[in-house]
Parts: sequence; C-alpha cells; structure tokens
Amino acid sequence: QLDRFNLVRDVIRRVPGLAATTGDTLRYLEVKLAEHRAYIEEHGIDLPEVLDWCWAGTAAKSGATDTGADNG
Repeated sequence: QLDRFNLVRDVIRRVPGLAATTGDTLRYLEVKLAEHRAYIEEHGIDLPEVLDWCWAGTAAKSGATDTGADNG
C-alpha cells in the first residue's frame, strides 16, 4: 500500500483539519483504490494507469523505462 493513492489518503487522514476540506478527494481515492483492487483480482496485474506510470521527466532523463518498483 505504498502507491500514490494510499499515500495521499494517509496524508489527508493524518494532517489535522485536512480531512474536513478534502472530502471529495478522499472519496475519489477510495473509489480508485476499490477499482484498482477489482482490476487486480480480475486480471492479476495493476491497472494500466498504475502499471505504466512514471515520474514526469525522470524516465527520459535517466533512460529508465521500467518503473514497476515505484508502484505500490
């Protein structure tokens, strides 16, 4: 659970007062996490948007193409 969805959700939950102003974002993250779990159960791999994600500019600068270890 070290992907960007869980990280943002954890920040929202832990920063005092933040959850009160980010309800829509928290609901979006919960939906995306449920969608991700369902996709993994059906296909056995991450959602394409998670699997193919990389830091903007990082792959081009470093020549790296595989960011699989970056996806929680």
